[in-house]
Amino acid sequence: IPDKRSIQPLYDLDKKLQAIRDPDNMTLKKLKEAVFWSIKQCDTWDQYS
Repeated sequence: IPDKRSIQPLYDLDKKLQAIRDPDNMTLKKLKEAVFWSIKQCDTWDQYS
């Protein structure tokens, strides 16, 4: 089960990353995708309650 404290920093990071528009930057695109999937994995508390 993921640590609840990790969820909000991931959302904060995702918000900052979404503000950056650079469609040609593949590293940034991969980072955004990694953060997205991290949030999907961590924010599953409704499934366990």
